[in-house]
Amino acid sequence: VYIAPEVLGHRWVRSRSTAYIVERPERLRASLLGLSALIGKSFEHLSHPESIAEDQKVDALTDSIASVSIAQSFGKSTNSIQALISRSKVSLANPNKGLLSVHGCEEGSVTLDEIGDEPAYSIESGRGVLSEVDLLRQGSQGAIEASLGACCMALDRIVQHSHLHLSKSSVNRSTPSSIGRRAFVLARPPGHHCSSKNPSGFCWVNNVAVVAAEAYAKHGIDRIAILDFDLHHGDGTQSIVWRINEETSRLDADREARKNRWSTLLGRRGLKMFYGSLHDIESFPCEDGNKQKVSDASIRLEGGHGQWIWNIHLDCHANRDEFLSAYEKKYKDLIKKAQEFFENTQSTSQSSMVIISAGFDACVHETPGMQRHGKNVPTEFYTIFTRDSVRLAENFCDGKLMSVLEGGYSDRALTTGVISHLAGMTDDLKEGMED
Repeated sequence: VYIAPEVLGHRWVRSRSTAYIVERPERLRASLLGLSALIGKSFEHLSHPESIAEDQKVDALTDSIASVSIAQSFGKSTNSIQALISRSKVSLANPNKGLLSVHGCEEGSVTLDEIGDEPAYSIESGRGVLSEVDLLRQGSQGAIEASLGACCMALDRIVQHSHLHLSKSSVNRSTPSSIGRRAFVLARPPGHHCSSKNPSGFCWVNNVAVVAAEAYAKHGIDRIAILDFDLHHGDGTQSIVWRINEETSRLDADREARKNRWSTLLGRRGLKMFYGSLHDIESFPCEDGNKQKVSDASIRLEGGHGQWIWNIHLDCHANRDEFLSAYEKKYKDLIKKAQEFFENTQSTSQSSMVIISAGFDACVHETPGMQRHGKNVPTEFYTIFTRDSVRLAENFCDGKLMSVLEGGYSDRALTTGVISHLAGMTDDLKEGMED
């Protein structure tokens, strides 16, 4: 679990409006409470993890959790959770290849409006279309850069541990611990509504899209499945995936033409991505019934025009059994379609990866205002879906899986959702735990 304390700096400063702000620094504390509850419930042995720079004072809860690594043996394998403080940053002024690929401009940088104590701009000023809750504040840029830094740090470690896993497997023919090959990044602000050029819905930079582009640029990972279970459709992520797949289709056509001419300068193949989303079609960004938004949030393509996109709409359910039935018959199709993506795009396990956009605002414990259309999921959904995602990653990606925090705004939804999600990411952790 990766924690970047500087993300706390992105906060609303106009006191008269704080009661209406849901994307707040306290979301991180609620998530950490879920982590600490999981630690207290499930593990007994404590040991110190690798050290990461401690040159700044951090939130007490963050600091105390990061000071221990918790591990317990289950049979032949050892599984553990490590809480790691990240001081890494990805500069907007000097972006890495992933950030530049997703959000860069011609000048080779990523620009935000001038940041200060007052809003960058507002609807009333006539200088933009962002709502007040989307405005940049003092500390916002540092939070954005720190979130990206934590994501990229997690990516590097996932790839590193995947290589170690392959090496050990080839020598010992045993299955090493999954630690290191799976990660959960507590990022904020969230990102999945942000397109290449347009911030939206609390989102300024698309964290998961940057991770995917950086995975391709730095590590040669060219088949990536993004699974999004936030209550709201990740319209920004889908638009970026569409653009990248479109570019790859052109690149592959050119590459095939060179191959037919017996050219030796083929270059590497392009990045192909799957985007699958489970969401409420009646909530933002589709809440006002905009034809284009609703249409985009309903797209289903299995390779047509080079696109791999699958959207599933949440239904209301009367009880747990009804929901679990819907999961098996309908919602689990996201996993199946991602599997078909890997099977039909000449993927290799070393060059493939799964990324989860982990929003917990669909949790049954979210505030009624956020779920005003009556769509939600029981907390155990996050364990079930995450376990299925882990299995997908193990079968097709050498276990490489990263989850990045998106939405989730009530403390109870975040705390219980994180517990359930991390239980699904850790082998055999559910044993002895109650729903």
